[in-house]
Amino acid sequence: MTTAKAGHSSPVRVAVAGCGAVSRLYYAPALRRLEAAGRLHVEGVFDPDAKAADIFAKNFTGAKTVSSYGDLLCKSTELIILASPPESHAQQAIRALESGVAVHCEKPLATSVRDGERIVEAAAKYNRLLSVGLMRRRFAATRSIRELLNSKFLGDVTSIDIFEGGPFDWPVASADYFTQHQSGGGVLLDIGTHVFDLLRWWFGEPLSVIYEDDSMGGVEANCRIALTFRGFRANIRLSRDWARPNRYFIRATKGWLTWTANEARNFSFGLHGAGSAAEVLLHHPLNRGAEPTLGSACQDFEFAFDSQLEATIAALSGQAEIVSGTDALATLKLIEGCYATRAPMSAGWML
Repeated sequence: MTTAKAGHSSPVRVAVAGCGAVSRLYYAPALRRLEAAGRLHVEGVFDPDAKAADIFAKNFTGAKTVSSYGDLLCKSTELIILASPPESHAQQAIRALESGVAVHCEKPLATSVRDGERIVEAAAKYNRLLSVGLMRRRFAATRSIRELLNSKFLGDVTSIDIFEGGPFDWPVASADYFTQHQSGGGVLLDIGTHVFDLLRWWFGEPLSVIYEDDSMGGVEANCRIALTFRGFRANIRLSRDWARPNRYFIRATKGWLTWTANEARNFSFGLHGAGSAAEVLLHHPLNRGAEPTLGSACQDFEFAFDSQLEATIAALSGQAEIVSGTDALATLKLIEGCYATRAPMSAGWML
């Protein structure tokens, strides 16, 4: 929720908490572009690693690094971007909301359902905006897939196979990333948050779940999930050590559809018996008179960060399509349900 502000033509005053890899690689370029466009101004930056904060702040004219998270909230901040480790999300988000600051929280919303509920409750109590960085919903490809599936052009879905993963190469700052304490989980809470969010967005809530992983008391590097929806099952494999094609394969009564994870503007589909397939490159339409024409190709992966921040800014002064805290909480509940019913993956070499 948010308090509506008429107009809001001046740049939104933004602070950033957490200057690790996701901020450095994706939020910094998006914020630079939006600041150049006059949509926002980055005024404060915090990270426990002061050097990382200083490096990040140099991207923005007038941005100041502060020595504590509380100092971010002492400024005239309207929106705070939380890109800190997941274990910090609940404490930092609630503190910002209590201070009257809107929050855009990088996924996952929290490391537990209870902490996620506390964040959502605080947003409602203090009537402040809470959006969550599930940026795959901003892809032209995933939005078009959703429309295609809803149109029944391919008929009714009969099955889905998903395999995402590969050797882990994300530039984490510390080995603590691989602990239950800091991250709350392994590959399921990381990549699985995106997978579950897309499936829920496309198809609604699953009816049942079967889950197994290789955590053996730690955090999982590999897992298998079977989600049953009305009329079909989604079989999902996630991995941090096995290179796979990262493909979604959707079978339906009239045809099929494939999408490569994180391809923002491409997917393929075919109709049974047609003898050929179509590879779709999505474009921005330019309407000239009564006939649409093709504009430039839709923006790629990194620009989804621009798009979700633009939507969050728009939501500060009215209605805009964001991933709300309530929606992200439903995905977190599904993940926590998996962990609560986990079974060990078969390992033939262990007797």
